[in-house]
Amino acid sequence: MKMESPQKRINTLDLFSEKPLELSAKFANIIFNNNADSHLIEILVLIFEYAQLISQVILLYPSFQNTSNDENPLQRDIIYATKLINPSCFLSFTGPGDSTAKAVLYIVMCWLILKYCIIAYICFCISRNKTPRSLALHSFRWSLQLQSRVVYYFASSLFFCSIIANKENGFIFGVGKIGDFVVCGIFIFIEFYLAMSPKIQFHCILPTKIFLSSKDNTVEIINFLQKFLLQILQLSLSQTAIASQWILTLTNLALALFRTFQYFTTLPLYKVKSLFLEGVLIGVLTSLNLASLVHLINDKNTLFLFIVWIILALLSVKISLGLLRMIIFRVLTQNNLASPLFWFIKLRSLKSL
Repeated sequence: MKMESPQKRINTLDLFSEKPLELSAKFANIIFNNNADSHLIEILVLIFEYAQLISQVILLYPSFQNTSNDENPLQRDIIYATKLINPSCFLSFTGPGDSTAKAVLYIVMCWLILKYCIIAYICFCISRNKTPRSLALHSFRWSLQLQSRVVYYFASSLFFCSIIANKENGFIFGVGKIGDFVVCGIFIFIEFYLAMSPKIQFHCILPTKIFLSSKDNTVEIINFLQKFLLQILQLSLSQTAIASQWILTLTNLALALFRTFQYFTTLPLYKVKSLFLEGVLIGVLTSLNLASLVHLINDKNTLFLFIVWIILALLSVKISLGLLRMIIFRVLTQNNLASPLFWFIKLRSLKSL
């Protein structure tokens, strides 16, 4: 048998390995080179990410889709706020003649196509070793960083609502029922890929100055997959059946409990302030899922759900903050020389005191 020379094997590896690695390194450098960005913007992005999850839970109930003046003011204001976070709920999708829904869909599609063109332009510049324009570079960076946290759900919810309306009342915005379904499916797939692929491949595990820098992105992936999974379930299940509400509520609760366990056992974020902030947001979201289960069991009015949620949220926030303080105190008093990361977390904790 003829043996392959080491030099030939090295050349083969260079051909199939070094080029993709070089491109990946350039992409990572562009995505993570954002130390000049404001911490306030990152805080708002984190809050909005969990606000979308909260709105998705509240709007699971068919009774929340429409509001009237006869409802309790607290309930009406909360439902209106959740619809502001998820603007697709303001569109009625009443049928083929709904010009408002069509116009919004066309605007969103034009915006997404522009975003794809910017991404293609950046990819072309990177592959050709050219320097892209600063505006396009900044737009590309923020587009990928916000994709899984905010942008995916904002864009895809419109297409999912369009598909549901297409099935229920024949809503058409383009080339026909099947054509609209294909177009919506393509946009949803592209948005899903842009949200999932960079988040897994280009996750920065270094303790940078970024407010949301983390050693693990599992919690962020859980948040994204929860949004996607509930959209698929809402598309597949009946909107008014009791069994569908049970499936959606239990799925939400299971993912919320898994996210809470993952967060408090790994403490993914490096900065102590960001740990406390996301811990509070997770407590508020988990309490809403528990309140939804209580509401479904007791079959009370929607005002009862909000009252239970407020009570559980106050308790959850207090428990989350207390648990984080206890964990940080344990880190400060523990003497574990085997983990290099331990000393970094300990120094960060001491600095934040």
